[in-house]
Amino acid sequence: MKAARDRFPSAAEIAAALSEPAPVDVKPVRRWWRMHQAVAIGLYFLASVIGWLTKEWYAVGPAVALFAAIGMAATAAGVIRGHLLFTERMNQRGLATELRRTSRMTKVVDLMIAFGLCADSALLLIGTGRTVAAVLSLGLAVGIALARLVVEPSTTTTAFTQ
Repeated sequence: MKAARDRFPSAAEIAAALSEPAPVDVKPVRRWWRMHQAVAIGLYFLASVIGWLTKEWYAVGPAVALFAAIGMAATAAGVIRGHLLFTERMNQRGLATELRRTSRMTKVVDLMIAFGLCADSALLLIGTGRTVAAVLSLGLAVGIALARLVVEPSTTTTAFTQ
């Protein structure tokens, strides 16, 4: 039997306790999921910089269009990932819904960025002869695609499966 000090003093306090959200046990692995989101946002910035450099070095229509496409896609993807980080911190109960809702969007946008960087690589190699920049652009393209298709599904599953 519980001591009087361990019991709720009134039914109103019981109702208030029941209406509060239950504490959510945050798994330590969520830190890695957050890190993945932050790194992805940084890679989007880097992709935009490479697109801009290609535009400056190549200075012809296709490079301008690629820069615009990569920049817009990177901005959209960064906003989505920022939203997921915010939701994970502020509305953990709604996170599963947001992850499902944004999964296809991030996949499409990440692959758009990767393909844009592949095209940038070709322009850099063929149009300017900048081999190092072309290889770095291609490496970033492959990294973004692999991070989205292989790494992210496993970190998300591990971080949010109870």
